[in-house]
This record gives sequence, structure tokens and C-alpha cells, in this order.
Amino acid sequence: MTSGSSSYHECDHCGAKESDEKRLSKCTGCNKVLYCSTHCQKTAWKSHEKRCRRASNKADTLELDDEKLNNFDSILGYASKYMKNLKHVKLRINDDHENKKRTILTASILQSFLKSTQGQLETLQWSMDDFCFHCGKEKTNEGQIWTELHGLKVLRMNFPVFSNSNDLCKVIKQQQASVMSLALSSLVMGRDIKTWSRNDCRALARAISHCKNLVRLELNENFLRDSDLEIMVPRLPNLRILLLSGETGPG
Repeated sequence: MTSGSSSYHECDHCGAKESDEKRLSKCTGCNKVLYCSTHCQKTAWKSHEKRCRRASNKADTLELDDEKLNNFDSILGYASKYMKNLKHVKLRINDDHENKKRTILTASILQSFLKSTQGQLETLQWSMDDFCFHCGKEKTNEGQIWTELHGLKVLRMNFPVFSNSNDLCKVIKQQQASVMSLALSSLVMGRDIKTWSRNDCRALARAISHCKNLVRLELNENFLRDSDLEIMVPRLPNLRILLLSGETGPG
């Protein structure tokens, strides 16, 4: 089969058919054609490049999952140059330490990508499913890269790592006028992954309390107290959905 004539379940280069034993992966640039292997994708690139870039210029969504590919750096570098209409980005990492599978993602590349999309992104979802404190710090420069985010409508983060509450609050403040859905799960502030200081709790509550357009708020595995919620919730006039789990209680 020649490039450009693939059906949905065939490799765009060699024509190999998808099966339970052999899953095909979409080109993350154009999100249209399928390949059975990295070799086929690299071999087909010369003929696919122009078509891919035309489609990339129109794409508004980028989803990267390391269950399907592990070199995030190359895709994010490509997206920075050619995907100029991105509005929705989803990054999912599940580093498999037992099998020594590591996602190739460096903080500098991710930061450059976020800078290139400033003012156009509406949604960011970040998930580290198999949490590793060291990996979370390394891949996001201890949360510093998220300070590049501005004006998001949806921000969802699973196992985000921040060196302190100041950086987290800065990220939230930069979305205050726009964010409508905010989800923070298993948030780490500082070195202790099991709790937050009282100052961290109050700072987070105050930062969220200024998100006046917030409709949905999820705080999973959080350590807020009732006094923090009293600071935050009454100041959110548009809040319709509030989901809390963790150590919330008197204090």
C-alpha cells in the first residue's frame, strides 16, 4: 500500500493490518494516519511530511500518552513549530521503573512548548499515573514550567509537584480570570508528599477564591481544613460542582 491511501486499520506505510497482537499508532502530528512501528513512521516521513504539516496547522488537540510512545520531546518540538492552532493538550506519563521504561521528556522542551502556545491554549491536562517524586521534579523543574500557563479554561493535574506553594499559587492566579474547571489530584507542595503546611493550605484556598468564573473544582487527596474552605467556597459565585477527598476536616 502506498502512503496516503491507508484505511483506518492499516499501516500507512507497509499496509500491515491491526490486530489484538499488533496495535497501530496514529501520527501525533496530523492525527490522521496510522503506523505499525517507529521504523515505518520514519521511513514514510519524507512522503508524509507535507501532508502532515498541512493537517497539523489545523489541529487543535494534542494528546501524548507514553503507553503509545515515549519520546515526548520530539513531538513537543514539532508541535511548537507547526501546530499553531492548538487549544487542548493532554500529557499522560506512566514511567515503568520495573521494566526501565522512561518517558523522554525534558523540562526545557516542555517549557519552550508552553511558551509557544501562550494565549491560545484553553485546556491542559497533566497526569503522572505511576507517581515518582524525583521524576515529577525532574520533568517539570519542580513545577516552575507551569508558570508559563496563562488564561486556561480547564486545568487538570494529577500528581503535580511544586517546590513551594508560591509557584502553585502563581499558576492559579494566572488563570483566575478564565478558568472554569480546576482539578488538582495528589498535589505535592514542598518535600513532604503526605501533607501540606497550614500556610500552604491557606495560600491555596486564597488563590482559588479569586477564580470567579470557576464552575467545577476537584481537590483529591487534599489536606485543606474547614477554615480553608470557608475562605474559598463563599467567594466562588459560579461554583456548581465541588469534589473533595483526602484529609479535609476541622482546623
